[in-house]
Amino acid sequence: MQEDVKTRLYEWVKEQVASKTHRVSLLGLMLQDAGHTLLSGPSPTETEERLKEVGIIFFGAGMDTSANFLLNFIATMVLHPDVQLRAQQELDTILGQVTLPMIKDQERLPYIRSVVEEVLRMYPVVPLGKDFLKPQRSKRAHPHIRITPCIV
Repeated sequence: MQEDVKTRLYEWVKEQVASKTHRVSLLGLMLQDAGHTLLSGPSPTETEERLKEVGIIFFGAGMDTSANFLLNFIATMVLHPDVQLRAQQELDTILGQVTLPMIKDQERLPYIRSVVEEVLRMYPVVPLGKDFLKPQRSKRAHPHIRITPCIV
């Protein structure tokens, strides 16, 4: 089944690129530059197999992060109905009750943009932290126990 999904996704993007109806995507860019040395294999079949693998990896990564963000966003709205109400009021005021927001509407929806950024700050979908402590030997504990870096 995974092989079928991988092939169908690859063929769909390949057809879109060939007909010039595709949206910009990493797999689409790689298909347009199929001679790239990192992806080219000893044979066209192996190159195609590598492109399929890359495509399914990107697809899975995008699905996972999107699903995690949506779950966190919905949970935050449930826990903070006042924020949900204010966001809904901004949507209704700026776009009306029948228009769905688009990427181009970001500038016109500052409260919603701030809510999205706050949810991403509170619940990042990928690790974004940086070490704040350098590893060093503990002076109080056993000499072989190290203080490990923490992510803040």
